[in-house]
Amino acid sequence: MSVRSIPSLYRAITGSGEEASTGTSADAVTDRFYPLTRRVAQLHVEQASSLMPYTFVWERENVRFCALWFLFAHIAMAAPGGPSWKTIQAGVDYSSMAVSGGRLYVVRVDPAVAKITVGLASETKGQARTAAEWCRTAKLAVAINAGMFQTDQRSNVGYLRHGTHLNNPKWNDYRSVVAVRPGKVIWLDIDEPKDRERTATCDLVIQNLRLMTTKRANVWSANERRWSEAALAVDHKGRLLFLFSRAPYAMRDFTNLLLTLPLDIAGAMHLEGGPEASLSIHGGGVDLDLAGSYETGFWDDSNDHQWAIPNVLGVAK
Repeated sequence: MSVRSIPSLYRAITGSGEEASTGTSADAVTDRFYPLTRRVAQLHVEQASSLMPYTFVWERENVRFCALWFLFAHIAMAAPGGPSWKTIQAGVDYSSMAVSGGRLYVVRVDPAVAKITVGLASETKGQARTAAEWCRTAKLAVAINAGMFQTDQRSNVGYLRHGTHLNNPKWNDYRSVVAVRPGKVIWLDIDEPKDRERTATCDLVIQNLRLMTTKRANVWSANERRWSEAALAVDHKGRLLFLFSRAPYAMRDFTNLLLTLPLDIAGAMHLEGGPEASLSIHGGGVDLDLAGSYETGFWDDSNDHQWAIPNVLGVAK
């Protein structure tokens, strides 16, 4: 229940067309909710009157307390609760959250426990695969797009290195980088070329389009283009969050949504949009192969299967 529903609660109980104020001033709350609390008490008395007589003396201070309690209780009910997590394997948890427009699928990965890796067609000398096929062939519990890819159907648009293998050796002007070394994730805003130096000793480095800075700033301007979204984020504890929404969003709206969720996000990057956006989860009794669809000017909402992609970010079984 949202705080905005309090006026309708007021009208429902009082039978009045007047809207109650949701201001937090004690006097304002008392003045506006005095009739409400008195009516609530009257309803309880009328219900119990057949059993025993009741006498209520309502002091203004008592009503003030009741009014404030009523308001704060509903504000507490309106506050978003934390997501419910299901364990996929040690260090990997999954949640599906109802959000405006649809559902957001989240996989949270603790790098101190789970092994974060990639599947790259350029490294295996193989073909592009769906996220589900990458899970089967590369023995991954979870797989999501590693990023957008170029027309050669191999190379990430941003820089990508796995060990000594260079999927794309060229840095571009994308400002978000995730780097992984055993037991730890490094998340960087690349605002200066020297910022890249911190990734030199890492086993895995991926550069992608930034959604949110490490200071929780939304860097996207308003835009009418929307698409299904696969994204990557990091929380303040250094855990990665694999994010997927089939419901299409403009990226400014999607990033604003992330800022409101109880996920403790400390930075986010775009991975892929439209029908190529994918997330597969296989473990802990969960078997999901999710596929995006809609992208403004490219695809409608009719896609019903995962598309083959050359590069995935994943978690080893």
